[in-house]
Amino acid sequence: LVLHESAQQRLHREVELARDVTGHHCVPVFDSFEEQGFAWVVSELVKAPNLETLLDRAGPLPAEDVAAIGRGIALALRAAHRTGLLHRHVTPRNILIEAELRARLTDLGSAGVAAHPGDNGDPDDYLAPELTGGHGVDPRSDLFSLGLSLHYALTGRLPERPSRSPRPPCRP
Repeated sequence: LVLHESAQQRLHREVELARDVTGHHCVPVFDSFEEQGFAWVVSELVKAPNLETLLDRAGPLPAEDVAAIGRGIALALRAAHRTGLLHRHVTPRNILIEAELRARLTDLGSAGVAAHPGDNGDPDDYLAPELTGGHGVDPRSDLFSLGLSLHYALTGRLPERPSRSPRPPCRP
């Protein structure tokens, strides 16, 4: 990430919070550093596809699989929210799927640091309205994004939303 000074300070604060987030469904964050104008977050390397990649390969998932993924990420969000950390960008790209459908939330401490929605390469299709409108956020914002991610995993489509361009469905 290339960040302005205020965003760098926020990144360091959020990484400090993310270090305290523990749980079976969280990708641990260890540290952050800056080098040659770039900010880096050091976390566990998880060799698993993200939910978006899985859906692109296989299409929509069975309801019981989506429920298992949703439960895992909800537990990860609960752990993050208990430390005071809001993720701010729960998307299928930030949900890793390991063997046995173990879902793990990644980008703790850095996903919400982009200056504007979509700056980190993800579309803002999964953002809660208060995030795109510049209003205050709270844990419900992350749950809204999780709900959209699970809807997409189940149906292959995002629900219609005002002022949103439709996203192409995932491949069957």
